[in-house]
Amino acid sequence: GLMMAVKQIRKGRLTMLPKKAMMRALTERECLLEVGYHPFITTCYACFQNESSLFFAIELAPSGDLFGLLDMYPTGLAEQHARFYCTNIALALRRVHVHGWVYRDIKLENVLITQAGYLTICDFGFAKKAAATRTLTKCGTDEYAPPEVVSGRGRTCAADWWALGILLH
Repeated sequence: GLMMAVKQIRKGRLTMLPKKAMMRALTERECLLEVGYHPFITTCYACFQNESSLFFAIELAPSGDLFGLLDMYPTGLAEQHARFYCTNIALALRRVHVHGWVYRDIKLENVLITQAGYLTICDFGFAKKAAATRTLTKCGTDEYAPPEVVSGRGRTCAADWWALGILLH
C-alpha cells in the first residue's frame, strides 16, 4: 500500500559509459544506505536488479522538483518560502556531511517536493566519501561550481554550501 517511485538504470547503457560513470549507481546506493532515513533526503526503500536493469525503489515526490516550481513563479519565491526550502536543503546537506560524504550535485532538478510540501534531495550519483579531504574529480553542474573547482583546486563540503547559496540566489 506504499506509493513509491522506481528509478531504473539500464545495465546496457552503463557498459557503454566510462567505468567511473558505471560506479555512480553503486555510489548512489552506498550513500543512500549509509546516510539512512532523513526527512529531507529521498528515502531508498530497496535496491534490486534483473538481467537488464538496476532498480531503486525510492520515496515518491508527486509535486515535482524545485525547477518546475520556479517555472510557476518567474519572479522568484516569496522570501519566507525561500528560507523554508533553503533550511530543508541545509539540514539534508548537514546529514550527508556528518556521514563523511560530499554531495557534489546541488541543483534545482535534484531537489524534489514531497506531497506535504517539504523538499528532499535526490540523485546521489556524484556523491563521494571524502568530506575530510579534497576531491579533484570534475563533476556536477558548472553553474553551481565554486571558484576552487573552476580553478582546479578540487572541492570539499564547502562546495555544497556554495552550491546551496547559488541555488538560493
